[in-house]
Amino acid sequence: MLRSSHAGAGGLRPGTLVVAEDSKILVMEMTLSARYKTPRPIITGGVANKAVTVDEVYGFVYWSDAAYYKVRRSRLDGSNKATIYGKLSCVTDQMVWCNLLFKKNTQ
Repeated sequence: MLRSSHAGAGGLRPGTLVVAEDSKILVMEMTLSARYKTPRPIITGGVANKAVTVDEVYGFVYWSDAAYYKVRRSRLDGSNKATIYGKLSCVTDQMVWCNLLFKKNTQ
């Protein structure tokens, strides 16, 4: 289950969110994207060999294996887990990957 808390100490910048999932600590920072008018938090560390993207506006977290063969998602509270299959090739930027997933799942 995903748990989050606002972090104000320990050298983290204001607005940074710390998420714990199965004893892994992930650090998210607000990131602006040209496609969206509001900043979205993106996980920037803590997961080895996985791409993880969090979208606060839609309330989902997406993660994948390194080859993007299996993409999973859940709500920020850990509910509504789902698995999305399909390889996303030539995508290295996490924000672009996130946007592609949202386009695919909202059409």
